[in-house]
Amino acid sequence: DIHNGTPYGTSISTDRFDCSLCSSQYGLLDYIIIPQESDFDMTGSFTIAFWVRVSALSSLIGSDSFVTKGDNSYRVTKNSDSNTVNFRTSGLSVVDTSGKENVGGNDWYHVAVVYDRAISGPSRKTIYIDGKMDVSRSVTGNLSQNNSSLRFGSTGLLVPFIGSIDDVGIWKRALTEDEIQNVSK
Repeated sequence: DIHNGTPYGTSISTDRFDCSLCSSQYGLLDYIIIPQESDFDMTGSFTIAFWVRVSALSSLIGSDSFVTKGDNSYRVTKNSDSNTVNFRTSGLSVVDTSGKENVGGNDWYHVAVVYDRAISGPSRKTIYIDGKMDVSRSVTGNLSQNNSSLRFGSTGLLVPFIGSIDDVGIWKRALTEDEIQNVSK
C-alpha cells in the first residue's frame, strides 16, 4: 500500500496508552515519506489530525516538522520559540497560522488542522489541540500545489523533529468540531 510510507531512521515506540510497538519514534533527522501521490494534492477543504509527543530535547533545538507536503503546499510544524503549532499554507492570504497552546514537554497532544474552503466568502484555517479550537483565521486565495512527497518528521537540519507521532488521519474535507473531538479521544 503506497499510503504506508517508507521510514528512514524511525523506530517503533510506546504510544499514549503505554502500548509498546504502537507509535513511530523519530530521532533528530528521522522521517517517514510517502512518494508523490495525488491523494494528498489538496485543492479544497481538508483535515490533518495526529497525536504527537515532542521530546524536551527537541524543544531546545528549534522548530519541529510534523507533517509536510513539500516546501510550499501545506505544513504542520511546532514553533521553536513558543512550542505552539504552526499551520503553514502557500497561496492563501494568511500563510502562517500559529496556535496558542503549548505542545512541548514530553506529553502527548492531539493536533488537528483544518482548511475549510468556502464556496463564497472567506475560507478558514483552524488549529485544534486535544479536541478544542486553539485558533481560527479567515483566509482568501487558493492553495499552492506541488509534486512533492508527503513527509512525517524531520525535513533536515533546519526543521528537525525528536519525539513520537501516532494515529495520523488525513481527510479531503473539513471535519466539524464534534468530529475532531471524537477522533481526539
